Amino acid sequence: MERLAPAKVNLGLSVRFRREDGYHELHTLFAPFSLADRLVVEPVSSGLHFQGPYGRENLAYRAASLYLEAAGQPGGVRILLEKRIPEGAGLGGGSSDAAQVLLALQALYPAEVDLFALARTLGADVPFFLLGRGAEARGVGERLMPLALPPVPAVVFFPGLRVPTPLVYRAVRPEDFGPDLPVEAILEALARGEEPPYWNSLEGPAFRLFPELKEVRGRMRALGLRGVLMSGSGSAFVGRAEGQDHARRGRLGPGGAPGPARWEVGMLRLDLLKEVPGLLEEIKALSLRLDEERFRFWLQQDYPFVEALYRYQVGLLLEAPQAHRAPLVQALMATVEELDWLLLQGASPSAPVHPVRAGYI
Repeated sequence: MERLAPAKVNLGLSVRFRREDGYHELHTLFAPFSLADRLVVEPVSSGLHFQGPYGRENLAYRAASLYLEAAGQPGGVRILLEKRIPEGAGLGGGSSDAAQVLLALQALYPAEVDLFALARTLGADVPFFLLGRGAEARGVGERLMPLALPPVPAVVFFPGLRVPTPLVYRAVRPEDFGPDLPVEAILEALARGEEPPYWNSLEGPAFRLFPELKEVRGRMRALGLRGVLMSGSGSAFVGRAEGQDHARRGRLGPGGAPGPARWEVGMLRLDLLKEVPGLLEEIKALSLRLDEERFRFWLQQDYPFVEALYRYQVGLLLEAPQAHRAPLVQALMATVEELDWLLLQGASPSAPVHPVRAGYI
């Protein structure tokens, strides 16, 4: 059984106050986003076999263990997790993975198990991902009311900085507290394509800890994106585009200047190659076939998309006849520019990086 675990963004997040139990009372709007991890969940005779990052410490593994125990150990399971949602970004990837494991196991081994009760023990965001739609949330995010959200073309940017959620919450000051979000006004503004009247109370503490995040927000606004807001405790930001064409026309380039669209960087999906400007046209013009198996080899080495593309292009260049090398050199230089930009952001070119994604909330 294959399941996709979507990311989430917060369309506003107000920290109301600090509770007596030490947690913060929140009011937020959750929206699923069209970026997802992939899970393959298969029944086996016994045991819990998990292939993914962090092994037994992964929230998906813990979700499987909790469900099987609550269901009376009806059988075993094998789980393969392929990560596409960046960690430490405020996009809820781990919580989404856990929710999809719970849903998959309920389908494989039906039992009288309260999934929402299990979800609350795993994390505050996990119940939202069980719901599977937009929601207004209170408490620490576990008290949910379903919301009908309009489809919104949006851009999510991850600057490569992992922000620990507990660190941000510990940095919250009383002046960061805010009132309830104006939910109806936010939804109306999103539907009309206007600037939503929302805020994220965690931007203040996150910006104090990581001042460079404020610059990221400003650079996204400079691209003409509306309602640019940090998602959760960061470090990812979401902004509303006029449409998918608008989302793909710009990019956060060096110094904040727009550059060529490369929204698929880091997504590790071959079907997105068609969106790399000019690359496939140049390959077709040279009667060169895209060797997907060979390209996939580089992706499977845990290189980010852009470095895998670079290594693939270098191979093409070395094999091409001299007369056919000029357009390949141009494509290669565009990729080198992208690598330079990643390095300017402080990202390691030899580790998976997921800077930008265009899609729909």
